[in-house]
Amino acid sequence: MQMTISEQIDHRIYTELLSYAVSCARTRRFVSRDSVYMSVTKEKEYLARRSLWYIYSIEVVHSIRDGMPPILTRDWIDYGLPEVGKDTDWLLIQCQHANVLSSAVNTLYSQRALRQTLDERERNLMQAHKALESWRTGLPIYLQNIHRHEIGYVTLDDQQTRHLTLTMVHKYHEAIFIIFFPWTGSQSKGLISEHYRKMSMELCVKSAQAVLAIAARISSGDILDGKLINLIAVSICVTFLDIVSGGGKKSLPYLTDALKLTQLAQKASHGKP
Repeated sequence: MQMTISEQIDHRIYTELLSYAVSCARTRRFVSRDSVYMSVTKEKEYLARRSLWYIYSIEVVHSIRDGMPPILTRDWIDYGLPEVGKDTDWLLIQCQHANVLSSAVNTLYSQRALRQTLDERERNLMQAHKALESWRTGLPIYLQNIHRHEIGYVTLDDQQTRHLTLTMVHKYHEAIFIIFFPWTGSQSKGLISEHYRKMSMELCVKSAQAVLAIAARISSGDILDGKLINLIAVSICVTFLDIVSGGGKKSLPYLTDALKLTQLAQKASHGKP
Protein backbone atom coordinates (compact mmCIF):
# COMPACT_ATOMS: atom_id res chain seq x y z
CA MET A 1 0.00 0.00 0.00
CA GLN A 2 2.80 2.40 0.95
CA MET A 3 4.59 1.70 -2.32
CA THR A 4 1.40 2.19 -4.36
CA ILE A 5 0.62 5.55 -2.74
CA SER A 6 4.21 6.68 -3.20
CA GLU A 7 4.13 5.77 -6.88
CA GLN A 8 0.85 7.63 -7.38
CA ILE A 9 2.23 10.77 -5.75
CA ASP A 10 5.40 10.54 -7.82
CA HIS A 11 3.34 10.04 -10.97
CA ARG A 12 1.17 13.08 -10.25
CA ILE A 13 4.15 15.32 -9.54
CA TYR A 14 5.98 13.96 -12.58
CA THR A 15 2.96 14.66 -14.79
CA GLU A 16 2.64 18.22 -13.51
CA LEU A 17 6.32 18.98 -13.99
CA LEU A 18 6.23 17.50 -17.48
CA SER A 19 3.15 19.58 -18.33
CA TYR A 20 4.97 22.75 -17.28
CA ALA A 21 8.00 21.77 -19.35
CA VAL A 22 5.85 21.06 -22.42
CA SER A 23 4.05 24.39 -21.98
CA CYS A 24 7.37 26.24 -21.85
CA ALA A 25 8.65 24.34 -24.87
CA ARG A 26 5.53 25.12 -26.89
CA THR A 27 5.74 28.80 -25.95
CA ARG A 28 9.35 28.92 -27.05
CA ARG A 29 8.48 27.12 -30.28
CA PHE A 30 5.99 29.80 -31.31
CA VAL A 31 8.36 32.67 -30.59
CA SER A 32 10.19 33.94 -33.66
CA ARG A 33 13.27 31.76 -34.05
CA ASP A 34 15.37 34.66 -35.31
CA SER A 35 14.62 36.80 -32.26
CA VAL A 36 15.48 33.91 -29.95
CA TYR A 37 18.66 32.72 -31.62
CA MET A 38 20.10 36.22 -32.14
CA SER A 39 20.19 36.67 -28.37
CA VAL A 40 21.96 33.43 -27.40
CA THR A 41 25.29 31.81 -28.08
CA LYS A 42 25.61 28.73 -30.26
CA GLU A 43 26.33 26.65 -27.17
CA LYS A 44 23.11 27.78 -25.49
CA GLU A 45 21.16 27.25 -28.70
CA TYR A 46 22.56 23.70 -28.92
CA LEU A 47 21.61 23.04 -25.29
CA ALA A 48 18.10 24.45 -25.86
CA ARG A 49 17.56 22.17 -28.83
CA ARG A 50 18.73 19.10 -26.93
CA SER A 51 16.47 20.10 -24.04
CA LEU A 52 13.50 20.25 -26.39
CA TRP A 53 14.33 16.83 -27.80
CA TYR A 54 14.61 15.47 -24.27
CA ILE A 55 11.18 16.83 -23.33
CA TYR A 56 9.77 15.32 -26.53
CA SER A 57 11.28 11.91 -25.80
CA ILE A 58 9.85 11.64 -22.29
CA GLU A 59 6.47 13.27 -23.04
CA VAL A 60 5.71 10.83 -25.87
CA VAL A 61 6.34 7.75 -23.74
CA HIS A 62 4.61 9.20 -20.67
CA SER A 63 1.45 10.07 -22.62
CA ILE A 64 1.28 6.68 -24.33
CA ARG A 65 1.65 4.89 -20.99
CA ASP A 66 -1.30 6.92 -19.72
CA GLY A 67 -3.35 5.95 -22.76
CA MET A 68 -3.27 9.44 -24.25
CA PRO A 69 -1.98 10.66 -27.62
CA PRO A 70 1.32 12.54 -27.25
CA ILE A 71 1.11 16.33 -27.16
CA LEU A 72 4.44 16.77 -28.92
CA THR A 73 4.89 15.12 -32.30
CA ARG A 74 7.96 14.56 -34.44
CA ASP A 75 6.67 17.03 -37.04
CA TRP A 76 6.32 19.69 -34.36
CA ILE A 77 10.09 19.96 -33.93
CA ASP A 78 11.55 21.86 -36.86
CA TYR A 79 15.12 20.60 -36.76
CA GLY A 80 16.78 17.22 -36.94
CA LEU A 81 17.71 14.73 -34.26
CA PRO A 82 21.04 15.14 -32.47
CA GLU A 83 23.79 14.18 -34.88
CA VAL A 84 25.59 10.88 -34.49
CA GLY A 85 29.04 11.34 -33.01
CA LYS A 86 31.92 9.09 -32.07
CA ASP A 87 30.52 8.41 -28.62
CA THR A 88 27.13 6.86 -27.89
CA ASP A 89 24.51 9.60 -27.56
CA TRP A 90 21.84 8.25 -25.23
CA LEU A 91 19.57 11.20 -25.94
CA LEU A 92 19.59 10.23 -29.61
CA ILE A 93 18.72 6.63 -28.69
CA GLN A 94 15.93 7.83 -26.42
CA CYS A 95 14.52 10.11 -29.13
CA GLN A 96 14.61 7.35 -31.72
CA HIS A 97 12.71 5.07 -29.33
CA ALA A 98 10.09 7.80 -28.82
CA ASN A 99 9.82 8.18 -32.60
CA VAL A 100 9.12 4.45 -32.99
CA LEU A 101 6.36 4.50 -30.37
CA SER A 102 4.83 7.75 -31.60
CA SER A 103 4.72 6.51 -35.19
CA ALA A 104 3.22 3.15 -34.16
CA VAL A 105 0.48 4.76 -32.08
CA ASN A 106 -0.33 7.22 -34.84
CA THR A 107 -0.61 4.57 -37.56
CA LEU A 108 -2.36 1.90 -35.48
CA TYR A 109 -4.48 3.63 -32.82
CA SER A 110 -5.45 7.07 -34.12
CA GLN A 111 -8.89 7.99 -35.47
CA ARG A 112 -7.43 7.79 -38.96
CA ALA A 113 -6.23 4.25 -38.25
CA LEU A 114 -9.81 3.13 -37.62
CA ARG A 115 -10.56 3.66 -41.32
CA GLN A 116 -7.70 1.46 -42.52
CA THR A 117 -8.29 -1.71 -44.46
CA LEU A 118 -7.13 -5.03 -43.01
CA ASP A 119 -4.14 -5.11 -45.36
CA GLU A 120 -3.13 -1.55 -44.48
CA ARG A 121 -3.38 -2.27 -40.76
CA GLU A 122 -1.27 -5.42 -41.02
CA ARG A 123 1.28 -3.59 -43.13
CA ASN A 124 1.51 -0.83 -40.52
CA LEU A 125 1.83 -3.42 -37.77
CA MET A 126 4.80 -5.00 -39.50
CA GLN A 127 6.32 -1.60 -40.23
CA ALA A 128 6.12 -0.74 -36.53
CA HIS A 129 7.88 -4.00 -35.68
CA LYS A 130 10.53 -3.36 -38.31
CA ALA A 131 11.16 0.13 -36.89
CA LEU A 132 11.48 -1.23 -33.35
CA GLU A 133 13.92 -3.93 -34.48
CA SER A 134 15.93 -1.32 -36.36
CA TRP A 135 16.15 0.70 -33.13
CA ARG A 136 17.30 -2.38 -31.18
CA THR A 137 19.98 -3.36 -33.68
CA GLY A 138 21.24 0.22 -33.64
CA LEU A 139 22.07 0.00 -29.94
CA PRO A 140 25.65 -0.58 -28.78
CA ILE A 141 26.55 -4.18 -29.52
CA TYR A 142 26.41 -5.32 -25.89
CA LEU A 143 22.74 -4.28 -25.76
CA GLN A 144 21.52 -5.70 -29.06
CA ASN A 145 20.43 -9.03 -27.53
CA ILE A 146 17.89 -7.55 -25.10
CA HIS A 147 15.19 -9.46 -26.99
CA ARG A 148 16.73 -12.79 -25.93
CA HIS A 149 16.37 -14.40 -22.54
CA GLU A 150 18.97 -17.16 -22.73
CA ILE A 151 21.79 -16.85 -20.20
CA GLY A 152 24.84 -15.32 -21.80
CA TYR A 153 23.06 -12.93 -24.14
CA VAL A 154 22.18 -10.28 -21.55
CA THR A 155 24.57 -9.73 -18.67
CA LEU A 156 23.73 -8.05 -15.39
CA ASP A 157 27.08 -8.70 -13.72
CA ASP A 158 28.65 -5.34 -14.48
CA GLN A 159 27.30 -2.79 -12.00
CA GLN A 160 28.21 0.10 -14.30
CA THR A 161 26.10 -1.19 -17.19
CA ARG A 162 23.37 -3.07 -15.28
CA HIS A 163 21.04 -0.09 -14.93
CA LEU A 164 21.54 0.83 -18.57
CA THR A 165 20.87 -2.74 -19.67
CA LEU A 166 17.65 -2.99 -17.66
CA THR A 167 16.54 0.40 -19.00
CA MET A 168 16.93 -0.79 -22.59
CA VAL A 169 15.25 -4.11 -21.73
CA HIS A 170 12.32 -2.13 -20.35
CA LYS A 171 12.10 0.19 -23.37
CA TYR A 172 12.18 -2.63 -25.92
CA HIS A 173 9.73 -5.05 -24.31
CA GLU A 174 7.32 -2.35 -23.19
CA ALA A 175 7.19 -1.23 -26.82
CA ILE A 176 6.38 -4.80 -27.90
CA PHE A 177 3.45 -4.90 -25.47
CA ILE A 178 2.19 -1.45 -26.49
CA ILE A 179 2.32 -2.21 -30.21
CA PHE A 180 1.14 -5.82 -30.30
CA PHE A 181 -0.87 -6.79 -27.22
CA PRO A 182 -4.08 -4.95 -28.26
CA TRP A 183 -4.23 -7.26 -31.30
CA THR A 184 -3.98 -10.54 -29.38
CA GLY A 185 -7.56 -10.88 -28.15
CA SER A 186 -10.97 -11.54 -29.63
CA GLN A 187 -11.61 -7.79 -29.94
CA SER A 188 -9.22 -7.75 -32.90
CA LYS A 189 -11.40 -10.16 -34.89
CA GLY A 190 -12.12 -8.68 -38.30
CA LEU A 191 -9.48 -5.98 -37.83
CA ILE A 192 -6.50 -8.23 -38.55
CA SER A 193 -6.20 -11.80 -39.81
CA GLU A 194 -5.85 -14.80 -37.51
CA HIS A 195 -2.26 -15.18 -38.66
CA TYR A 196 -1.34 -11.69 -37.47
CA ARG A 197 -3.29 -12.14 -34.24
CA LYS A 198 -1.26 -15.27 -33.44
CA MET A 199 1.96 -13.55 -34.46
CA SER A 200 1.16 -10.64 -32.13
CA MET A 201 0.55 -13.05 -29.26
CA GLU A 202 3.77 -14.94 -29.96
CA LEU A 203 5.79 -11.73 -29.87
CA CYS A 204 4.19 -10.71 -26.58
CA VAL A 205 4.80 -14.15 -25.05
CA LYS A 206 8.44 -14.10 -26.12
CA SER A 207 8.87 -10.66 -24.60
CA ALA A 208 7.16 -11.76 -21.38
CA GLN A 209 9.45 -14.78 -21.14
CA ALA A 210 12.51 -12.65 -21.80
CA VAL A 211 11.54 -10.09 -19.14
CA LEU A 212 10.90 -12.76 -16.50
CA ALA A 213 14.04 -14.73 -17.33
CA ILE A 214 16.28 -11.66 -17.32
CA ALA A 215 14.72 -10.19 -14.20
CA ALA A 216 15.01 -13.54 -12.40
CA ARG A 217 18.77 -13.05 -12.44
CA ILE A 218 18.41 -9.91 -10.34
CA SER A 219 19.80 -10.73 -6.92
CA SER A 220 18.78 -7.59 -5.05
CA GLY A 221 15.44 -5.86 -4.69
CA ASP A 222 17.23 -2.51 -4.69
CA ILE A 223 17.69 -2.88 -8.44
CA LEU A 224 13.94 -3.14 -9.05
CA ASP A 225 12.31 0.21 -9.76
CA GLY A 226 8.62 0.96 -10.28
CA LYS A 227 8.74 0.80 -14.07
CA LEU A 228 10.52 -2.54 -14.12
CA ILE A 229 8.12 -3.97 -11.54
CA ASN A 230 5.19 -2.88 -13.72
CA LEU A 231 6.79 -4.53 -16.75
CA ILE A 232 7.27 -7.73 -14.75
CA ALA A 233 3.59 -7.61 -13.72
CA VAL A 234 2.51 -7.28 -17.35
CA SER A 235 4.82 -10.15 -18.28
CA ILE A 236 3.27 -12.36 -15.60
CA CYS A 237 -0.21 -11.61 -16.97
CA VAL A 238 0.83 -12.38 -20.55
CA THR A 239 2.51 -15.61 -19.45
CA PHE A 240 -0.54 -16.71 -17.48
CA LEU A 241 -2.81 -15.86 -20.41
CA ASP A 242 -0.64 -17.98 -22.69
CA ILE A 243 -0.90 -20.93 -20.28
CA VAL A 244 -4.68 -20.81 -19.81
CA SER A 245 -5.22 -20.43 -23.54
CA GLY A 246 -3.77 -23.90 -24.02
CA GLY A 247 -0.60 -23.11 -25.89
CA GLY A 248 1.75 -22.38 -23.04
CA LYS A 249 3.58 -25.47 -21.81
CA LYS A 250 6.83 -23.64 -22.44
CA SER A 251 5.58 -20.75 -20.33
CA LEU A 252 5.12 -22.78 -17.14
CA PRO A 253 8.74 -22.53 -15.92
CA TYR A 254 8.56 -18.75 -16.15
CA LEU A 255 5.87 -18.63 -13.47
CA THR A 256 8.46 -20.01 -11.05
CA ASP A 257 10.69 -17.08 -11.97
CA ALA A 258 7.70 -14.80 -11.47
CA LEU A 259 7.16 -16.10 -7.92
CA LYS A 260 10.77 -15.35 -7.04
CA LEU A 261 10.47 -11.86 -8.51
CA THR A 262 7.26 -11.19 -6.58
CA GLN A 263 8.95 -12.10 -3.32
CA LEU A 264 11.94 -9.93 -4.20
CA ALA A 265 9.68 -6.98 -5.02
CA GLN A 266 7.83 -7.38 -1.72
CA LYS A 267 11.11 -7.34 0.20
CA ALA A 268 12.18 -4.24 -1.71
CA SER A 269 8.92 -2.43 -0.92
CA HIS A 270 9.10 -3.33 2.78
CA GLY A 271 12.63 -2.02 2.94
CA LYS A 272 11.62 1.43 1.67
CA PRO A 273 10.86 4.21 4.17
